[in-house]
Amino acid sequence: SKKDDKAKSFSDKHLSTLRYLREFDYECDTLCAFLKSITVKLSNNPFLLLEGEAGIGKSHLLADVIKSRIEAGYPSLFLLGQQLATDEAPWVQILKRLQLKNTSTELLEKLNLYGQKKGKRFLIFIDAINEGNGNKFWEDNINSFVDEIKKFEWLGLIMSVRSTYKGITISNEQVSRNNFETHEHLGFSNVETEA
Repeated sequence: SKKDDKAKSFSDKHLSTLRYLREFDYECDTLCAFLKSITVKLSNNPFLLLEGEAGIGKSHLLADVIKSRIEAGYPSLFLLGQQLATDEAPWVQILKRLQLKNTSTELLEKLNLYGQKKGKRFLIFIDAINEGNGNKFWEDNINSFVDEIKKFEWLGLIMSVRSTYKGITISNEQVSRNNFETHEHLGFSNVETEA
């Protein structure tokens, strides 16, 4: 009957609208989750502390990220915590290691300018800050070290630390004070071959 056809048409019309609303709601949830993700946080605040247990693959992960960045033309500087083995401030040791006569500010200005000219953020990676003499000098120097990098729009910093040394090398207060995004690397379980 016409009445039944009209009711069915009305029902189909609203079912379709409800389906579209559910799909829209799902997409809104997906967008909100992305906006709250560490990816977006790091795009606005490029300071990451990567932590994980010994031998879990933190160094491997950083090396893979740097390799991908280099292949894509993104500038990166990679430093090993084990090479920072004296009691001197980190910048003093880094400049000596790089065999540069510059001051830290001069170096950072050049790295920032390079990133700006490329239109790509220049990331400084320091792997295993708990190694070398890191457990002695980072605690006293991390705030000034980060503050100096934060002055430059085109620079970012990624540091990794073994979980068992996190409280010794860098305290929770320092992580908070320096507004580090933190990520715990759980390893490459189930993807060891690809890693």
